[in-house]
Amino acid sequence: MVNDNWVTLYEKSIDKVAINLSNLKGMFVGLNVNVDAILFVNPELILQLKQKLDVDSDVLVQRIKEWKGIIETPSDFLTGLCGCFSQGKASEWIIQNKKTYDYLLRNLPLDTELRMGGNAGIMSEILAQIDVPNIYVHAVSLSKELRELFSEKEKIKIPILADNKNIIFEHPKKAESKNEDLYLHIISEFDQGDVLRLSEDIIWKCPRDNRFIATFDPPNSKLDLIKGFEYGIDCLANKCDAFIISGFHMLDIKDNDIIGIREKIVNIFNLLSQAKKANPQLVLQLELCSTKNKEVLKQLIFLSKEREIWNSLSCNERELSEILEILNYEKLSKSIKQHCYQRDIIEGCLEVSKDLKLNRFHLHEYGCYILLADKVKFDTPENLTQALLFSSLLTAYRASTGENLVLELVKKKAASFLLNFKLTNQFIQIAEHLDEKYSIDKNDFMKNGRTIIDSYHLIAIPTILIDLPQLTVGLGDTISSTALTAQLALQKNNLG
Repeated sequence: MVNDNWVTLYEKSIDKVAINLSNLKGMFVGLNVNVDAILFVNPELILQLKQKLDVDSDVLVQRIKEWKGIIETPSDFLTGLCGCFSQGKASEWIIQNKKTYDYLLRNLPLDTELRMGGNAGIMSEILAQIDVPNIYVHAVSLSKELRELFSEKEKIKIPILADNKNIIFEHPKKAESKNEDLYLHIISEFDQGDVLRLSEDIIWKCPRDNRFIATFDPPNSKLDLIKGFEYGIDCLANKCDAFIISGFHMLDIKDNDIIGIREKIVNIFNLLSQAKKANPQLVLQLELCSTKNKEVLKQLIFLSKEREIWNSLSCNERELSEILEILNYEKLSKSIKQHCYQRDIIEGCLEVSKDLKLNRFHLHEYGCYILLADKVKFDTPENLTQALLFSSLLTAYRASTGENLVLELVKKKAASFLLNFKLTNQFIQIAEHLDEKYSIDKNDFMKNGRTIIDSYHLIAIPTILIDLPQLTVGLGDTISSTALTAQLALQKNNLG
């Protein structure tokens, strides 16, 4: 009976959101757009690279335990790759020098397809595919290869500062750029169940489909801004319902000392504050990515707390753990990192929302999406739920097919997704925690995933699980961008 109720809610979400997307003016996505080179990893490839680099197995295991988080040598790449493979987790490490980057390009079989990459790049394509009226995107470099990856849809636009100092909007394929260099982000994808045998005693079975990302990208690592964004911020603000901002995790401390890092973040925050003044209804969302350098993350989180700049924040459970550590919730952070108990995740979401004074906090993890939304400033709980369900269906479609989104095809595919739908373990654990700590009836919550805690609507949905995904890269970007977009579209419909 409970499962049937969720199936009905899922089935209604596509049509309900789709007919309201035209209510939107537009969405801005920035700041990181790049080209991804996909490397399909199998155990044989890893062993070949290990042999070429002459890395001892015991030394490799120790390096994984130390989890360096940056790539200074090719051996560091092997460490990150094996760590993600053995633990079934995703991570992105920044390559620290061109010598190592060039070595990897020469020694990895990267003659595979190129894909649109970067949070903003992926989101721009996703939002165009679901026919958001206008998508404005920030791209600091536009190589020939990157231009070709943008779709033909004219609704994708880059703000350009013209010679007469006016702001014009051009499709990425036509826009002029001062930087046309190509920097490939190496996306190493591995499959659940693959077995890597390093020795008789060291045997790893990959527990989950996921990926390891190695990045060398100076323009994005410096968080350079295009003039059209800086000088056209007021114009952009009035053309958009929301700005989704990402890319702070790319900041490389070797190029900027802490004072320089802080100045770059402050400069962006000043521009966002200016945008908010130009359009007080504008929603500013931080799309957080795992940030390996704690000093960079400290500056971002402390300035976010000080300036109260964000209306909304979206992240996964790993990123939640990182924020909590910065905010001095060490015990909660460590527990989430080690065990991922849903009770800790709920409490962590509440603490971050309160500390950063967010109106909206969206956490996406395998098996469940969680949304905290200010019960005064945001939408009805029914629409909040529909927005999350819509994003879950779209993400399941992308994961299962690897194809571009077409809402009619997603709707047709939904029937097969929902044929044997069951509540996920993560969702059930959340219901049990709410019952135990807040006396919220577990059975009632499991029917629709909605309740109120403190000043927030708490929404949780059991997601659609895909056993053999064709795609893992960009699913988080799909979830967060389409959930916020759907929510704002439905909210506008309510406002008439």
